[in-house]
Amino acid sequence: MASRQDALAAGVNGLLVGLQRVDQAAGARVKVTLDYSKIVDAFGGDYGSRLRLVSLPACALTTPGRSRCRVQTPVVGAVNDSAGRALSGDVALPAAGSWDGLVVLAAESAAEGAAGTFSATSLSPAGSWAHGGNTGAFTYSYPVTVPPSVGGPPPGVTLAYSSSGVDGRTSASNNQA
Repeated sequence: MASRQDALAAGVNGLLVGLQRVDQAAGARVKVTLDYSKIVDAFGGDYGSRLRLVSLPACALTTPGRSRCRVQTPVVGAVNDSAGRALSGDVALPAAGSWDGLVVLAAESAAEGAAGTFSATSLSPAGSWAHGGNTGAFTYSYPVTVPPSVGGPPPGVTLAYSSSGVDGRTSASNNQA
């Protein structure tokens, strides 16, 4: 099991493990199961259900700075049992002592899972955005359509975001970053 720092260096935001045969038997396929129950909520956004099993080149553990060592390949047929909080798949383990005897696997988060997608979305043309010039603020607003009211005009509802607001205050009224 690699450390958190080693996993991050290899471009993995999750678990990173290296597997190697120690017996003298020929290479074979083995079922690998990673229990992620200890980190299921580590990164929010329904992290556990978004995990997928990927393999990386062996050099991900020795020279993770090289781009070729960070290439992730999904393990075909891998299964995420989100109820059991385990990720499993069949992988080939080469014979012990072979040059390519180390298999590196990672539990890496995908952009989407059972609870929906958590990837960035483009700004909708229905909304409007602006930047704050020298303040560096970014604002975005999206109008929400509401049903007609019974007596009188309908309320105006807008979903709005401002990167310069902290705790309901703006950059002009708050000295927080």
